[in-house]
Amino acid sequence: MKKIVLTTILSILISVLAQSQSIKIVEPEFTPAVVYVNDSVGSGLALERQKAIMKSSASASIYITGVGKVKVKYVVNYLKSTVRITDKTLRFVVNTGSNTMDPTTLVNIYALKQERGKRTLLTGQSGTFTGTNTQMTSSLTFSYKKYGNSSYLIELKDLPKGEYGIQLFSTESFHLFGVD
Repeated sequence: MKKIVLTTILSILISVLAQSQSIKIVEPEFTPAVVYVNDSVGSGLALERQKAIMKSSASASIYITGVGKVKVKYVVNYLKSTVRITDKTLRFVVNTGSNTMDPTTLVNIYALKQERGKRTLLTGQSGTFTGTNTQMTSSLTFSYKKYGNSSYLIELKDLPKGEYGIQLFSTESFHLFGVD
């Protein structure tokens, strides 16, 4: 009987310790930086980083009749990121230089569209009859907490397969990854 009770207590204790294992990866040295937490220790996996190009395109009808739409989007090279993630829960350490502000004002995470061998993010469009809309794609919702001296630990759950970009400070630079 004592063995059964001790075995049960020990298995409960082991499962609680396994679930509460904390992340102890090294905080990124420079700002801005984003690393994927691919283990509980080490330095994490640096994401692909590209500067996006802002492009606009107009429908053919705007040239012919003066009526139509113009779309503006960020474009990054290649159809897929070199960084591939298969986990259900994704954790990133994001160094923004300070962790005293609400990270939702500093960090945007977007699902990117794959088209014509590139990844794109629609940021605005203007139509003759529909007016102008900016920031067409909304940022994904994430949970967060302070990490280290100047970073945040950001967590996303159950992202569908696809390409994603993390944009810091609303710059044209994106930290990119794909979910398989």
